[in-house]
Amino acid sequence: MKPLPEQNFYEIFEIPTTATRQQIEQAYELAKKTYGDNSLASYSLFDSAERKEIIRNIHLAYETLSDENRKRQYDQDLLGLAGLKKPPAPAAAEPVKTVPPISATAQLKPGPESSEPVDIESLTGLQLRQVRERQGIPLQEIANKTRINITYFQFLERNQYRSLPPSVYLRSYILQYARMLGLDPARVADRILFLVEQSKKAEPS
Repeated sequence: MKPLPEQNFYEIFEIPTTATRQQIEQAYELAKKTYGDNSLASYSLFDSAERKEIIRNIHLAYETLSDENRKRQYDQDLLGLAGLKKPPAPAAAEPVKTVPPISATAQLKPGPESSEPVDIESLTGLQLRQVRERQGIPLQEIANKTRINITYFQFLERNQYRSLPPSVYLRSYILQYARMLGLDPARVADRILFLVEQSKKAEPS
């Protein structure tokens, strides 16, 4: 089984992509009981921060899969992600890059490879991916350190803004992602949230 941060919504609920609305409802209720505050099993496996993130993903999974339009878009994006190739691993001779642990007040400065100017005013998810790859930071490393589902970052880096979670969660995710790249977290978050809103306006009514 994949680690929880790597699981998509169907894997979190342990249901097939063809699951009915009733199966989604049942899986949602089971997941809440399994990882909720009253679950003794989850207390022995996860700390408080991990449980909160799991519960947050469970709610997001339900909100997405129970809405036909959002589910359709999510399914299309998952099919696209299935064809992605992982970025090549750094050569063995290269020095191992370390990333400072993230905190709410972290102020990371760009390293030598991230010193190239980044025009945040015109920044896109695809360009964020290019910045990350220039620094040699694997996306899985960001997901592991932030404890955020890697699928969200994959959607971000493919400009699939409509599949990203609600802004109340997304802003925190983007802030942490930007810190890992040594970018201005607030400006990056504002730019991405603007693109998310623009993508919603472009949806057919």
